[in-house]
Amino acid sequence: MFDERKLVSIYTPIQYSLKRVKNELRKRYISSGIKPVYGKLLRPTIALFASHSFEKKDHSKDVILATALELIHNASLIHDDILDDEFMRRSDSALHIPLGLKKALLFGDSLFTQALKMIQELDHPTILSSII
Repeated sequence: MFDERKLVSIYTPIQYSLKRVKNELRKRYISSGIKPVYGKLLRPTIALFASHSFEKKDHSKDVILATALELIHNASLIHDDILDDEFMRRSDSALHIPLGLKKALLFGDSLFTQALKMIQELDHPTILSSII
């Protein structure tokens, strides 16, 4: 039988950083007037576990990268739903249904732009070149 408490304990090493990622995502969505959607946060979780495997004290750059990865993922989902003419995303309306196609497309574009700007500000050319 699956025990959720075990899953929670697995996240203990990254819980503070993952909370910071959620806060960053919330700020970026709310500033655009869009309700934030977090999903499973699989990409940020993997990035944070990888970064936390190195013994270092400051994980702020890791939080930036993890947030950027999730923004890219969310932007690709928005664009994918538009291209595939999907009406639902995780038992909720796809973003282009309430916003309209143009606004949803522009919001997806803005998520891509924000993510690339965040990655560029990390000043790590290898990461930037592997993303674009």
